[in-house]
Amino acid sequence: MLRGLALATALGSAAAAQAAPAPSLEGDWTTSTLTPYARPADFKTLIVPEAEAAAYERQRRGKPPEAAKDEVGGDETDWWETDEPLMRVRGQARSSWIVSPADGRVPFTAEAQAGNRARQARTRGDFSGPEVRPDGERCLAGIAPPLSSGGANDGFQIVQTASAVVIRTERANSARIVRLGGAHAPASIRTRDGESVGWWEGATLVVDTRNFADATTPPGPGEDRSTLRVIERFTRTGPKELHYAFFLSNPGRYKQPVQGETVFRATKAAIYEVACHEGNYALTNILAGARVQEADAK
Repeated sequence: MLRGLALATALGSAAAAQAAPAPSLEGDWTTSTLTPYARPADFKTLIVPEAEAAAYERQRRGKPPEAAKDEVGGDETDWWETDEPLMRVRGQARSSWIVSPADGRVPFTAEAQAGNRARQARTRGDFSGPEVRPDGERCLAGIAPPLSSGGANDGFQIVQTASAVVIRTERANSARIVRLGGAHAPASIRTRDGESVGWWEGATLVVDTRNFADATTPPGPGEDRSTLRVIERFTRTGPKELHYAFFLSNPGRYKQPVQGETVFRATKAAIYEVACHEGNYALTNILAGARVQEADAK
């Protein structure tokens, strides 16, 4: 009798736990920060002393990201969010999203580094057709995890139902659907952004993403993601704050797994559509320019 009562109580508790509403991650958020994904040469440690952080924020105010210098007209554009601070996690200024390895960098193997260099060289020199151009030029930039910050258009929106969580990003104008529960598709079925399956662990949404197609463009330039697996953890830590942590493993590409974390802030700023395909003449002009150069060389 007592065993039956204990079993019934346990089953009732489990059913109640399953029936409990999931925590809400819904809202508009921003990843915008001066803190980059990987640690820049300006910093030697993960945690930045406040005096050093304040000086760095003053120095960078009003200036576009360093990556903008490589883009045509990048320095002159007005859309950069140049007044953002360094990210603070648990009150401490951070120099990178990556917390492990200790140097804050992606630990590529020698073979992976050679492959990345080859892809970068191809990007700079191969204009034979659209298939070999980077995803950004082709308006194919998606929302492959982990989430990142680009210095502009860093807003995103989370909408959730009982069976899915949708993450809509401003920068790529994409919607990533995280299916709640169930198994992943076979490894032979691959997509550019991978397949995301999630579940709740208390107040935290855990998302496991795998089965990436090699063509997906990641935070690093031209990295092969065919063996990548990403575990993300979303935890709402306050009405205006969302803690985000990630774990990356990429056998044969990374010497060791990568771990990182950041804090997303609630925003009231409008999340606009970045309509890359609308009036995008860049790729046509790039290829047309290459044909002119080829004709001149002949």
